[in-house]
Amino acid sequence: MDIRRVKQRWIAGVVAVLVVVAAAYTGFWFLAAAKTERLVERLATGEISGYRIAHSGISTGGFPFAIRLRVDDPELAAHDQRMRWGWDAATLELRPWNLRRYRLAVFGPHNIEMGSPQDTREYAIASKHAVIVAELNSGGSLSRAKVNLRDLNITEGAARQVTAIAELELRLAVSDNASEGHSSPSLEMSLSATSVALPLLDAQPLGNELRSLRAGLKLLGSINRFDKESVDAWRREGGTLELQWLQANWGALDVRAVGTLALDDQLRPLAALTADIRGFAEALDGLESLGLISRTAATTGRVALGLIAKPSTDGTLPVLTVPLTARDGGLYLGPLRLARLPSLFR
Repeated sequence: MDIRRVKQRWIAGVVAVLVVVAAAYTGFWFLAAAKTERLVERLATGEISGYRIAHSGISTGGFPFAIRLRVDDPELAAHDQRMRWGWDAATLELRPWNLRRYRLAVFGPHNIEMGSPQDTREYAIASKHAVIVAELNSGGSLSRAKVNLRDLNITEGAARQVTAIAELELRLAVSDNASEGHSSPSLEMSLSATSVALPLLDAQPLGNELRSLRAGLKLLGSINRFDKESVDAWRREGGTLELQWLQANWGALDVRAVGTLALDDQLRPLAALTADIRGFAEALDGLESLGLISRTAATTGRVALGLIAKPSTDGTLPVLTVPLTARDGGLYLGPLRLARLPSLFR
């Protein structure tokens, strides 16, 4: 037997197999890319749940390891003209072997118009990094998603700042069998944010920035659209938001809380929470330095709260357990009003 000829045949066979596999994969990639592009084209030039979607063009790339579609000038607008959302471009990316996991990167500033034609509010959203990773279930509906934003800045009108956030991560898990009832969870969320500026809050004692905010929430009842009518309908049907856990560093305070949130008839936050708080003595010092309470009241408060607070066992500040509530447009720590809470839709 000619070993050299056998080796040549073996190599030729391997090359032939690789060529066939490469050709098959190339064909599969183009078929998957064409199918995805048609799907995106239908979604990006169509209608969903009362909204019209438009764009100025779609281009495809990413061969061989990804399918990458760039959508230029996407715009989402409500049929009732109460909302319009447009931005520069978005890139949708997925792997040919997993057509249920999508990565969406968004580019350029966002311009949002909300309200009636007679009373329109304009918002501008800018972020240096904006990426969404989404997974679909077997029925093609959203199953879970992760949103990551950095250097986020939201302004209303020409220059009125609504918020600025150094980094924000949001994780969502959508229930597959949520019913119409307000007692059934439709969405679970976890949130993590750093350096959250809230200039609209009247919050002089603690400042207008949260150094960090982390929370786990469960939405009971479903909200079809984030507009005034849909949110109010969710409220009237008894929809609530369960706060499974929360940790916030706000001024001198380190707050950890659990409880339930809802909205009042003016769409202002309602909350009944139980909070474990560290730094209450330092917060009283801040109130005294601003002249909001007298030195006597601050001293009395520090002594009284110190008596009911639990001393720590690890050398940290003592822990005070108190109700944290939101009502009548205010945020209260026990009887102490911390901040003004505006309506979601003014």
